[in-house]
Amino acid sequence: MKKIISLLLSAAMLLPVTVGLDLTAFAATSGDYEYTVSNGTAEITGYTGLETELTIPSTIDGYTVTSIGEDAFYNCTGL
Repeated sequence: MKKIISLLLSAAMLLPVTVGLDLTAFAATSGDYEYTVSNGTAEITGYTGLETELTIPSTIDGYTVTSIGEDAFYNCTGL
């Protein structure tokens, strides 16, 4: 009985720690764009293409693009 109570108390203490975590975050690639998804929206984190002009897509793979990462176009000298 003590083990069960101990296990339940341990689980109850860990619950608040995991509530704020987004366990669905991931990184992916679509065409020439690298992006991350967090909270159901995409952030462009990189570009590997050779275009000289770009139009940032409003969606990537069905996720709404809401931001562009700080260094997303860092090595894109031709843009």
